[in-house]
Amino acid sequence: MTHGVIQNAANLEYYGEPGALNESFADIFGAMIDREDFKIGEDVVKLSVFPSGAMRDMANPNNGGKSLADRGWQPAHTGEQYTGDADNGGVHINSGIPNRAFYLFATAVGKETAEQVYYYALNNLLTRTSKFIDCRLAVVEASKVLFGQNVASAAEQAFTAVGITGSSSTSQPGMYAANPGQQYILAVDIDSTGMFLYDLKGQVVGTLAPNEKIINKPSITDDGSVILYVNSNRQIRYQVINWNNGQVQSGTLSSQSIWRNAVISKDGGKIAAITSDPQPQIYVQDLGTAPKSQLFTLYNPTFTEGVQSGQVRYADALEWDLSGEYVVYDALNEVSLFGGVSYLYWDIGILHAWDTATGQPAKGAIEKLISGLSDGESVGFPAFSKNSPNIIAFDYVIDVDGNNQYTPSDEYYLIGLDIQKGTLRTVLQNNTFGIPNYGVDDDYLLFDNKTANGSAQVAFVELKTDKLSPAANPGVFLTQRKWASWFAAGQRVLTDAKERPGPEQALSVFPNPFDGTLQIALELPEAGDLQASLWDALGRRVWFASFPGQPSGSFGHSLSLPALPAGAYLLRLQHNGHTWTRQVIRNP
Repeated sequence: MTHGVIQNAANLEYYGEPGALNESFADIFGAMIDREDFKIGEDVVKLSVFPSGAMRDMANPNNGGKSLADRGWQPAHTGEQYTGDADNGGVHINSGIPNRAFYLFATAVGKETAEQVYYYALNNLLTRTSKFIDCRLAVVEASKVLFGQNVASAAEQAFTAVGITGSSSTSQPGMYAANPGQQYILAVDIDSTGMFLYDLKGQVVGTLAPNEKIINKPSITDDGSVILYVNSNRQIRYQVINWNNGQVQSGTLSSQSIWRNAVISKDGGKIAAITSDPQPQIYVQDLGTAPKSQLFTLYNPTFTEGVQSGQVRYADALEWDLSGEYVVYDALNEVSLFGGVSYLYWDIGILHAWDTATGQPAKGAIEKLISGLSDGESVGFPAFSKNSPNIIAFDYVIDVDGNNQYTPSDEYYLIGLDIQKGTLRTVLQNNTFGIPNYGVDDDYLLFDNKTANGSAQVAFVELKTDKLSPAANPGVFLTQRKWASWFAAGQRVLTDAKERPGPEQALSVFPNPFDGTLQIALELPEAGDLQASLWDALGRRVWFASFPGQPSGSFGHSLSLPALPAGAYLLRLQHNGHTWTRQVIRNP
């Protein structure tokens, strides 16, 4: 029950320290309901399993044990903090640390005061990725607002006692600079034959794959150089556009006739795909010269370790985030009820598919975007904002007649969500699935719509600065078209705005665009070997060089590159686990 409160407040990410805070707040509110003591589960556990007589003890998180090998043991101080990958990065394990901080605080100021402070902090100050230090700062600030400095000092002492110290919050997800290139809109013909490129005035500037049937919304790299789609033969196809000379190269990425949908990451380095045979799986492939792949099985997570909720039948819509680490998808689920009755619904998951730091597939942890959907409610067709990592638009539909068949009589809405702040807004009510797509500057949203006679068209709505709320009434942009995507044919840095701005800023590349030589300069944090490589728009390595035994400090070098076709490339430098990337342009 208390996890539901957390989801609808800060919605703390269920991994690592944010996940441990999620578990801790649930324990805290539970303990304040049964407020006789600070123990969890003391009336229901078996002594043969939990010798202390309680599942958890917030006053003494070690709970009678000596290590993680003992049932019910949790760390009571950051000096004992678990740092492994198990238990979603220790969400149930490490919750003992903030649990003891609350116990110390509540003991000092009283449970009535402590519970009000913690609820205020959760509901007003914490966000999805808040960590232990953020919790300290939020509780101290909430104490000052509600009760004054004496209570705030007690909060500081409680967190210091468990090793949570400091005065600087963790960095929040930042904004990406908008792609500076010429803007275009790609749309598919109403009968799914061929794709059309438009300028922002709605004038056709190009036609692609004019004789191909396209069965899913095409996926586009951030610079507009590669368009990926699945054709009616269930093959993964691509169109590569050289924006310098207007030439287009078509090809087949997978000739196997098994695919239903495929999307390419924004940097062009990876694909995610699902098969036409409906399975609860997403296939991820690195497109480098030494390809790595992983088949991820989809599941519905819960707040109970090792327990899943309902059955995932299959995924449908897919999209990569800007960092190239996460795939957002919608999936059909089945929940079995008592008496053999079951109901179906669509929801949205976020799959951690790639670990950029290691260059390897990730563990496949899944979070759900929306929880608590009722019978007849579904969400789907998620789309990331172009510049804000935590803004997502999606479709919300109510199956009015309850027959699992979506018809014009059902209710359709476009929704905007800030997953960091937990802010959700209705953009508009629609008359079909909108399959939304943000504009290059995030100030507009494109979506599918139907005319009065049921014909498909592409509509648009202007957004307020929150990127979630409508600023004006919607309008029609294209008729007889569907599945529109707004993009820009320009270059920008696509490092993760939340985690990795530092190393990227340390790399200088010039000139850019280049002819045959690139000058690079960067600061190496330590001594070690340095590798440099260049990758084309299809993820193929076209050049490599090694610089062994480099000392720490400033590094500068002139890279003599081979004769290459004009177009966009990715320069990648790797050194002792650090990676620097920069998109570069080869002059015609």
